[in-house]
Amino acid sequence: RDERGWTAEFRIPFSQLAFNLPAGAASLTWGINFYRYSPAHRESSNWSPRYRGLRGIVSNFNDIVVPAPSRVVRFEATPYVAPRWGDDPAGRRGLSLRAGADLRVGLGSSVNLTATALPDFGQVEADPSQVNLSAFELFQPERRPFFLEGLDLFRMGTGLVFTSRDLSFADEAPFYSRRVGRPPRGEAPPGAVLESVPGETTLLGAGKLTGQTGSGWTLGVFSAVTDGEDAAVRLEDGREVSAPVEARAATTVARATRSLGGGDSSIGLLAADLHRFGLSGPLAGQVVGDAAALGGEVQHRLGERRYEVRGWLLGSRLSGDRAAIARVAESPTHYLQRPDGPGRGEPTGDSLSGIAGETRLSRVDGAFTWDLVGRAVSPGFDMNEIGFQRASDWLLAAAAWKLEWFRPESPIRAWTIGSTNLGAGWTWDGEARTRVADAYVSADTRTSWTIKLAARHEATTLSTDRLRGGPAVLLPPRSGASISLVTDQNRASFASLDASAEREPGSRSWSVAASPSATVRIADPAWVSISPSYRVDAVGWQLLTSAGQGEGDDTDWIVGRVRQRTLAVALRADLVFTPRLVLQAYVQPFATVGRFDGFQRLVDGRARTAGRRFERLRRAQIARDPEAATLGFDVNGDGAIDASLADPDGEERAFNASLVVRWEVAPGSTITAAATQERGGAASGAGRAPLGALGRLADDAPRDVLLVKLCWRLGT
Repeated sequence: RDERGWTAEFRIPFSQLAFNLPAGAASLTWGINFYRYSPAHRESSNWSPRYRGLRGIVSNFNDIVVPAPSRVVRFEATPYVAPRWGDDPAGRRGLSLRAGADLRVGLGSSVNLTATALPDFGQVEADPSQVNLSAFELFQPERRPFFLEGLDLFRMGTGLVFTSRDLSFADEAPFYSRRVGRPPRGEAPPGAVLESVPGETTLLGAGKLTGQTGSGWTLGVFSAVTDGEDAAVRLEDGREVSAPVEARAATTVARATRSLGGGDSSIGLLAADLHRFGLSGPLAGQVVGDAAALGGEVQHRLGERRYEVRGWLLGSRLSGDRAAIARVAESPTHYLQRPDGPGRGEPTGDSLSGIAGETRLSRVDGAFTWDLVGRAVSPGFDMNEIGFQRASDWLLAAAAWKLEWFRPESPIRAWTIGSTNLGAGWTWDGEARTRVADAYVSADTRTSWTIKLAARHEATTLSTDRLRGGPAVLLPPRSGASISLVTDQNRASFASLDASAEREPGSRSWSVAASPSATVRIADPAWVSISPSYRVDAVGWQLLTSAGQGEGDDTDWIVGRVRQRTLAVALRADLVFTPRLVLQAYVQPFATVGRFDGFQRLVDGRARTAGRRFERLRRAQIARDPEAATLGFDVNGDGAIDASLADPDGEERAFNASLVVRWEVAPGSTITAAATQERGGAASGAGRAPLGALGRLADDAPRDVLLVKLCWRLGT
């Protein structure tokens, strides 16, 4: 610091970078930029040109010339030991010890090998509890450090900001790293009951090989091996034995990209494979043996970089036991067993394959930008063994646009209007599925407050998943609105509010949600964030069960109206004692309560009028048994119960908390202590409230774990 301000010097060792070192080179030229944001002036500064109207980002970086090293040596090894005390998923308490290592090696100047053996991620924050009333899997972001590092290299952008009812394409990707080490999915053998299941699949080891070739290709290969897992099951005679619930597996993903024409064009390739070893017995009929995906993408900018054309194409193939393939075909991603679906209930054999692709034309420069997208996903396309996908059997035309105004001296310094969810969709056979339109307006004030208002309408939608494998149902039109408000985030403390409401009159469905949050910086090294959320969902046609009415007759599909109330609070706190000693805390109590009424049976899911698609059951056709906690239906009115299930009314509650202290005793060497507690429970019966359910968390048995992890970095 001096009278003119301050200067800073940064040192980046060559050993931390993968680059091409020409033989005998005296100097190296790098593209580089520096960014600085000043909260006091609310402005960004860039060393390289970066302003509105200038197309491109990296291609505009300035050059920096540095002396070339004679050689580059890159080697790091970080072994760890982690004693762990606490409860396992079965509730058994004890002390265990894990050990493993991370490795980073430079293979020449431009290729890096990063590997891990028997890693432990016990210090990673747990996923938040959520309610899922849809048929589709919830997306969870990656949190494990080994997988986060360099993850962008293996990404192929197949996501699309388009939503239709419960279905969103935003998170879709051919490689979803959370699949590696996922919880086992095997089930108990016939006649047995699962007593305890491991919470995750053991990762034996993983490696990433990344680098660049002299011809300009950027290459990446990822490979991981996970171990088989057994669960404790109880047989009918009372004996407890172990049964396999996951097989040993190897996952491999290879990615290659190359920029052409000074960054105006690029091409990319991706290949992915999963193989499970030694599948036999009941497990062979529960999980597929092999999964593969292969595809590529192209991108080109034209019109002086104002426009961009992009396209990608992927093919997938699953193979294995016929029963395992049938499970995939009958899962929410496909529902090929639907009587009016693309499979028409026919057997799928021992393999399932399909294709998916997209073309996109975009204006990427100027105040007015837009996207036009066409996407096709065949009924048999499936990448869920390695990637993330919610649904197949789609033909989709979508669009988005945005118009911005900047007035730096005005009280409202920036306006934006646009749409992110315009489009229509059809099945692979050409049946109309959905039509959606939305619009939003957002404003940034001179005081750095941001407000955004949005509205959305979806016309009558053909839902192929509402009856979970039953016939498709026309869902009535649905409308919604949302508001988002954020105060000045440059201040030490700031707050935000997200609120939304939706209404679907034809099925008596609606929802309201509010999520305020506040972040308070107590002092420079300490801050606390609290984010409560409350949501009420009323779903008019929620599937409960099905009932067959004798040989040759159709199945009756029974739905009910569920009112779900959910309350959660997320509390985070950071305390920085020194730049190398940090304490972090996370607490989330969660409770949800659901109650069913308005029971109906399907009459004609595609009737023109919403009121004729279902027929309300009379009170005499509904049998509740509070003592047995069961719910039964006399569908045909003959006095006999045709279908019964456990009473769906009730509550679920959960509590997750973690306290992590991390001390970097030397660069790259750390001691981490993590204490976690999980507890939760469920109860049947109506008339409960989420707040009362939170109070009952104190009565649930806790699962406590204390982990101490010592990592020591060795190398250059």
